[in-house]
Amino acid sequence: MDIVTERLNALTDAMRNTIDYQSYLKLEAELDKDKDLKKRVDEFRIRNFSLQKEENVDLFDAVDDIDREFVELRKNPVVEEYLEAELSVCKMVQRVLNAIHHEVKIDVPQM
Repeated sequence: MDIVTERLNALTDAMRNTIDYQSYLKLEAELDKDKDLKKRVDEFRIRNFSLQKEENVDLFDAVDDIDREFVELRKNPVVEEYLEAELSVCKMVQRVLNAIHHEVKIDVPQM
């Protein structure tokens, strides 16, 4: 096994063993017990994620609309904790990707 693969395995193991990721898994298992609730949470997540990819949209207004539509769902403490845990894990992954991008330079010509 090469050094990069070895270190990658160590990094992913470390990430999986964080309190944030373990909390995310625990809360996801809790949500999975209620299929209807999980379906509504997934709908919220899908809408929220797809919004991030849209162009020519006022993000502030669109996020406000989604928040209003799902306000009751977000009042559920398990849902709110799950979404916070997911955000924390996503930020961890983003920090890793940003560090790699910053440290491993690839010259890409501009169009």
